Amino acid sequence: MQHFEIFSSLSMAEEKDSANHGIVFWWQGIRIKEASGAGQCVTEASLNDGCEVMHYSIEKLAKGGEGVTRMGGKTFFIEGALPGEQGEFDVTEEKPRYGRGVVRTVALASAIRVMDACEVASCQGCGFRHVDSDAALALKAAATHEAVMRLSGLSGLSMRLWPVSEHDGSRRRMRLHATPQGVGSFAKGTHRIVDASRCLVIAPELRTVSADLVQTLPRLGEAFDIQVDLDESGNAYAHFKPSPPERDSGRRGGRQGRTSGGPACVREGAKFTQAARQVIDAYVQSALTRGILKGARIDEAFRGDRYMRDAVSSYGKEVVTYRRIGDFGQTTREANAHIHGILDEALQRCQPQTVIDLYCGSGNYTFRAACHAPHVIGCEFYCDPSAFALGRDANARHFCAGARVDLQLTNLALGLPGNLPPSDFVVCDPSREGLSTGVCRDLMAMAPRHILYISCEAACLGRDLAILGERYAVDGIDYVDMFPRTPHVEAVCLLERR
Repeated sequence: MQHFEIFSSLSMAEEKDSANHGIVFWWQGIRIKEASGAGQCVTEASLNDGCEVMHYSIEKLAKGGEGVTRMGGKTFFIEGALPGEQGEFDVTEEKPRYGRGVVRTVALASAIRVMDACEVASCQGCGFRHVDSDAALALKAAATHEAVMRLSGLSGLSMRLWPVSEHDGSRRRMRLHATPQGVGSFAKGTHRIVDASRCLVIAPELRTVSADLVQTLPRLGEAFDIQVDLDESGNAYAHFKPSPPERDSGRRGGRQGRTSGGPACVREGAKFTQAARQVIDAYVQSALTRGILKGARIDEAFRGDRYMRDAVSSYGKEVVTYRRIGDFGQTTREANAHIHGILDEALQRCQPQTVIDLYCGSGNYTFRAACHAPHVIGCEFYCDPSAFALGRDANARHFCAGARVDLQLTNLALGLPGNLPPSDFVVCDPSREGLSTGVCRDLMAMAPRHILYISCEAACLGRDLAILGERYAVDGIDYVDMFPRTPHVEAVCLLERR
């Protein structure tokens, strides 16, 4: 029985079930016992009073990780269920055409279901820890691929998968919330704090910082966010940001742009009080002295190092970037290197003369493009020009002969800047909102020979491909496991002008 061979080797409490004469395991507060029949198990979860209980037989996985089942002419999306499984679920939401639920019991388990030793699963920040790591990427990529093709109207697109070697310990950045109740992650759908220092998916250095924040940072009467990133050497940098005003109204504040603190992420009305700033500043000075942090940013004030250094190797060339503390950076280093490799392949194939990198951030892909093209222009709503210049100088030895790299600070929500030269290759790596209407319009008018589109949101990628598909063809999509242990993937596709 593969299911129990996988999870019985983990550290779990077990007891004898006198009624059924079998072994009972306790995992993350759920009582699991062996049932008769190969590949079967029974999972007994805590029930929510008043929830309707229904049976399920899962057909497939939806984009987002829920199992899909149909009954009574209605589609239900079941959290925690996998294709081929059967059992019961609690209905948590029901609409005229669809409903949602959470697994209550698993009567027939999938062969790829595993039991996980995570101690802080209540945060549900991963959402895909119950799937065997070797099978997870193919499963979630297939669900995303189906969604992209349905929304774009395209068909017959091939898939290429790019796994990462490490799943736990791979995350290089984390977002914590400081509230009067403590510091940590939010439990799913609530503002209840969950200790993140025991999180398995983040790098050990981030767990160290999280534990120090929990133990050392005094609790304040106001809420704020803490973004912590690691540089290439594992040094930690923290950005302390006032919570958006909407948090007070019960809505969780989200990232509005690719960078923090600049015009792309306006936190209008959210400011630290003088007392809070003094407490945070005292903690930062202590953390810098003790080596917990290498640098910190409190609003726009900096302590320690101001910039972080990252390096990515691909095709024998190392690209170096510098970014200001708190500015956007890729989550998983190995996955980022995969995308660099995909970009390298495309540039070698297309041999462009001018490359435009839209939503360039601090130059992660801009400087890679400069290894192949004599002229590269990075466009961003906001980035630190000094950090960009540091990266440009550091990468000078990798550029093609006579290569020139420019930065244009521009609001891409309005479209492309009017002074861009004609380009035969465009890189697009927008936030999860996808390309703006203006950018889609201007790309169609510019008509570069190739567009490399990098996306973390299937719905927006499908929408934009439906627009660009009027003039561009795409043969396939690469799926990169940028977010291990979650149902999310990074999609990369090369569009070629018809």
